[in-house]
Amino acid sequence: MGIGLLMADALSILIALGLTWLLRSWILGPLKVADELNFVPIFLLYCALNVMQGLYEPLGIPVEEQIRRIVVDVFFVGSFMTALFFAAKAGSTQSRSFFYGFWAAQVLSGPLTRILCRRIMQALGIWGLPVGLLAKTVDDLNVAVDYLQAHPEAGLRPVIGCAEDAPSEANAVPAKIPLLPETAFQQTLQEQHFTTLVILGEAAETLLKKRKVYRSYVSTIVALDRPGTLSELCGVQFSQYGSYYGLSMSHPLLRRRGQWTKRLADVVLCGAGLILISPLFLLLMLLIRLDSPGPAFYVQKRRGKGGKTFGMIKFRTMVDGADLKLRDYLEANPAAKAEWDAYQKLSNDPRVTRMGRFLRRTSLDELPQLINILKGEMSLVGPRPIVIGAAVEQYGPGIAYADLVLPGLTGLWQVSGRNDCTIEEHAAMDYQYIMTWSIWKDVCILFQTIPAVLHGETS
Repeated sequence: MGIGLLMADALSILIALGLTWLLRSWILGPLKVADELNFVPIFLLYCALNVMQGLYEPLGIPVEEQIRRIVVDVFFVGSFMTALFFAAKAGSTQSRSFFYGFWAAQVLSGPLTRILCRRIMQALGIWGLPVGLLAKTVDDLNVAVDYLQAHPEAGLRPVIGCAEDAPSEANAVPAKIPLLPETAFQQTLQEQHFTTLVILGEAAETLLKKRKVYRSYVSTIVALDRPGTLSELCGVQFSQYGSYYGLSMSHPLLRRRGQWTKRLADVVLCGAGLILISPLFLLLMLLIRLDSPGPAFYVQKRRGKGGKTFGMIKFRTMVDGADLKLRDYLEANPAAKAEWDAYQKLSNDPRVTRMGRFLRRTSLDELPQLINILKGEMSLVGPRPIVIGAAVEQYGPGIAYADLVLPGLTGLWQVSGRNDCTIEEHAAMDYQYIMTWSIWKDVCILFQTIPAVLHGETS
């Protein structure tokens, strides 16, 4: 895995070098490669920095954090190169356009080649770290094996297992990986040089108990619990205050600095976006009015920050008076009512106009929400805007966290298969987003939204 990522980094440097040379030669004329190749050995420092950042065994590091570390490494190397050329007074002999172009290209090619490499290795079945699984029951172990095998991006490849409460052979549930008694399990971990043990079950408590038993067999112990059960521990850091040790907990999105950062990004990006798309905006308004009678916009009441109600603006995609027609339609169609109660939407909604189907399929009906963002009622990325009414009750206790932040135009709920998720599943994704927020997570979600829209996964 580490060798593959190292090769990806080397490839990214070659791609950045080649693209920059081609673009620079096309715009400003031919460039002698020999004059610029002294950049490459210095840029190999990038790979050394990735080693220090732990990016050649990036298990357990979120994608957005990996991208942040890569970008930081590229900027560090670029700054180092600038200082080196200044100190050596060599800048006058180098092409500044090539230098800065190489730097900018590497910011893009570095993460992209790593993503491509990871997907190739996943397809070949060689991505991930071989691990031993320790569970209370065989059923728990099998559930974890199924999940990890179905999600190779998690980076854990279960090879052997041990169930503490394994039943007798007569009542045994077949294990999906070789199952060993605990003594043999420990010996195998040591003899085959496993580095990582994964513990399943009551993770927070089990980790401390098992750490003393297994620390002589493996260097790393990972405790996994059911999805969402450890979310309250997000943001916990080990701290030292003189001779005192402790744990500190912080959620960046709930701090003023994090919210100000998001607000600044929202205003800058939405302001520029509205100016750029204003011709498209006016065209869509005209087409909607020509397609069916009624206004171009539709305002729906949604729950916002602090539990306050606000009017979320969308392009109208339904016939005028659609709310009244919905009530009559649901009363006459029990199956449609069950679908509406679960998802707050209908897969085959008879109220949608011809233009509305196009707008929904392309998600262009969401564009007016940029106005909500500029007004401070929404954010580019955030929890799902909750429909006023029954959806609030179905959302569950996590609504207390959702009320602390602005709802988003897009979010985890959109790029993770919005059509297939119930309100409860949306609530879980919103909670996960709030607890693990970073500005880099927002950047990743925005980029993931583009292919989701193109594939029609957001309607």
